Amino acid sequence: MSNDNWKGYQKFKISRPNTEAYYDLIRTVFTQGVEQVCNNTKFSNTIDLGCGSGELTQDLLNYSHKVTGVDSSPELIRLAQKDADPQKLNFIHSDVLALPCYLI
Repeated sequence: MSNDNWKGYQKFKISRPNTEAYYDLIRTVFTQGVEQVCNNTKFSNTIDLGCGSGELTQDLLNYSHKVTGVDSSPELIRLAQKDADPQKLNFIHSDVLALPCYLI
């Protein structure tokens, strides 16, 4: 895997006036899209490829009983694991192209 380009992510996220608003917009669009796809169905397992800090991964628990997040950044995986319930959320530090087939 390449170098971790996401060190200092939380500082970056609030570093500019529009950055936080951008992430809020992404979360809103993501949530609306997931709601349309799920159509009131709660899935057994969901995988979030490129999960980043796990904020949207946590949101997926509204639509799935268990969620696995995957990201190539060790820093972002550490952030994601910080407040995660290990019974419901699992985070894997990996390049998505290197994942075992049974996870995809």
